[in-house]
Amino acid sequence: MPRIIVKAGYMKSGKHRSTYTKYIATRDGVELHTASYAHLDSTKKQNELIQDLIHDFPSSKELIEYSDYIENPCRGNASELIKTIFDTNLEAVLQRDNYVEYIAKRPRVEKLGEHGLFSMADNSIDLNQVADEVKEHAGIVWTMIVSIKREDATRLGYDCAENWKQCCRSKAIEMANSLRINPNNLKWFGAFHNESHHPHI
Repeated sequence: MPRIIVKAGYMKSGKHRSTYTKYIATRDGVELHTASYAHLDSTKKQNELIQDLIHDFPSSKELIEYSDYIENPCRGNASELIKTIFDTNLEAVLQRDNYVEYIAKRPRVEKLGEHGLFSMADNSIDLNQVADEVKEHAGIVWTMIVSIKREDATRLGYDCAENWKQCCRSKAIEMANSLRINPNNLKWFGAFHNESHHPHI
């Protein structure tokens, strides 16, 4: 049975979030090391950053990537953990207007044109318009992350954006009901990030 990890965060309106923004923007140390270096021991810089992140986001100890890093603290696992902690805590890190652009254009997003955003309809999505809508929305904006291990994603066909998109579309009503949103008021966007260990949307 595949292990699916779901993280449900949210952003309230009017809050300013800037912690780690410079780090995320430059992505220094977050990118996966090449395969020839991924197996080497994690670097001092990675270990220090992971300690800081765990201090600020203690629930990160529940992540699959944290278990992988503890069992084998190599550069590849450290990179995966750092990226996942950022991804699962973006609502605390980025301002709303930066959030949409980040998920649409971040490394390893499967692009569907100029960016990786998809939604209920097949029409072209204007990234700037979506970012403005999210920024100006007076209510809560939910920030859901659904992650699965690579071997399960490959086996079940969730290693491409198209299958994730179809799954989200088929579950939109359930998603709205579980979040207590009138389905007529639900507006959602997603992007598939094809990470080596844990592909996710």
